[in-house]
Amino acid sequence: MSCNAKFRWFLLAPIVLALLAIVTSPVISWVGELEDAQEQVRQNPHDAGAHYYLGISYSEVGQYQNAIIHLKKAIQIKPDLAKAHHSLGFVYKNNGQYHKAITSYNEAIALKPGNAGVHYHLGISYSEVGQYKNSIIHLKKAIQIKPDLAKAHHSLGFVYKKNGQYQEAIISYKEAIRIKPDNADVILAHINELEKIIIKIRPSQPVHEPPEKQFVSVGTGFLFSNGNYIITNYHVVQNSGSILAKFVNGEKVKAKVVAKDIRGDIAVLKLTDVPPFSVAQIKLGDSSQARIGEKVFTIGYPASNLMGERPKYSEGVINGITGLKDDPAFFQVSLPIQPGNSGGPLFNEQGEVIGITTASLSSLAIDAMGAIPQNVNYAIKSSFVKNLLSTVPDLMLSKLMLANTGIVVIPSEPKNSLPDFIEQVSKNIVLIETRE
Repeated sequence: MSCNAKFRWFLLAPIVLALLAIVTSPVISWVGELEDAQEQVRQNPHDAGAHYYLGISYSEVGQYQNAIIHLKKAIQIKPDLAKAHHSLGFVYKNNGQYHKAITSYNEAIALKPGNAGVHYHLGISYSEVGQYKNSIIHLKKAIQIKPDLAKAHHSLGFVYKKNGQYQEAIISYKEAIRIKPDNADVILAHINELEKIIIKIRPSQPVHEPPEKQFVSVGTGFLFSNGNYIITNYHVVQNSGSILAKFVNGEKVKAKVVAKDIRGDIAVLKLTDVPPFSVAQIKLGDSSQARIGEKVFTIGYPASNLMGERPKYSEGVINGITGLKDDPAFFQVSLPIQPGNSGGPLFNEQGEVIGITTASLSSLAIDAMGAIPQNVNYAIKSSFVKNLLSTVPDLMLSKLMLANTGIVVIPSEPKNSLPDFIEQVSKNIVLIETRE
C-alpha cells in the first residue's frame, strides 16, 4: 500500500468505523437483549413476563417462530396478559399469518378495549384478508380513541378505496394530510385518482354498495368448540338466502347450514371464516341425567332490535322432563324465552349445555287452555343435538362433542364465579341474522 493510500485510510478509518457502529448497534443491542431474555427464562421458566420479554427479543431479530413460541407460553401462564396477545398478533402479522393475527388482536381488545394501536393493527390485518367492513370498523375505532392517529386515517382511506367507497376515502385521505402533511404528495395523488374515478361514474351508477336486504329473522346460536361450528334452531335460519353470525365485539362472519333436523328444530352452521377470537370449548352434557327442579340458565339476544345487541342472561328451573303433549325430545323450563332467544344454549349448574332454548307456549294456546300461558317455555334436549352432530362429515366433531369445557360455574375458587363464566362464554354466543 502506498504512503498516500495509507494516509487516506488513516483519515477515513474513524468515519467508516463510526458508520459501522451506527448501522450495527441496534442489532448488537438486541442480540444482547436476547441473551439477557434467554437467561431470564432459564432462571424463571414459569414467569409470564420473562417469556414475553424473550418473545419480543426474538421478534426484534426476525426469529418469528421462536417469538411465537414464547409469546404463546406467556399467554398460557397468564391468559389475561393483554400485551402478549397484542405482540403475538403483531408477530403473526409480520409473518403473513393474518388470520391468526386477527384472533390474537381480538383477544387483546377483549382484555383491553381502549388501545388504539391494537385496533389499528387489527384493521390492517382484516384488510389483508379482504374483510374490508371489519377493517373499517377497527380503523374507525382506533381514530375514535386517538383522533390524531394519521396512519389510521391514511389506512382507512385506502380500505374505503378498496371497498369502492370513494367519497369516504377522499375524506379520510384529506384528514391524514391535515394531521400530518409530510406525506401529502403521495396522498394527493390518491385523491386525484379517486376524483377522476368519481367523475367517470355515471349519475345512475351507484358509488356505494347496494343497501343490504332486510332481516328475515334473528336468533341466538353458540360455538361449542374451537372449530367454526355453530348450533342454533332450524327455524331461525329456515328459508334464508344469507346468514351472518354477529359476535359480542360487533364483528360479523358469514355462515352456512351444514346439517339440519327439521322435526327437532336444530341446525348446525359452519362459519366461512375464522371467529374473531378464540372461544372456549363447551361440553354438551347428558340431558338424560337432568331432573325436575334443577336450576338452568341461558345467554342470548332476546328482542335485540329493542333490548340491544349485548348478550342477556336468564335463569329458571326445569319444570318438566318432557315437552308439549309429553314430547320426550324437549324440556319444559321456567326461564323466559323471548323472540331472539331461540337457538341459545341451555346450561346446567356445571356449565354443560343440556339443551337449546326453542319456544314459548304463546297466546295461541288460549283457546285450548282457556287462559293465557304464563312462563311456559321449551328447550330441545342435548341428546338430540348430538345425534345431528354425528351426521356432519367432520372427523373432529365426534371428539369436540364430548370435550370438557374447562370452565367451572360452581365456585371452587373466587375466580370461578358465575359472572366469570358468563363473561368468558359470551364469546361463544352469537346473534344470528338472516336475510332473504
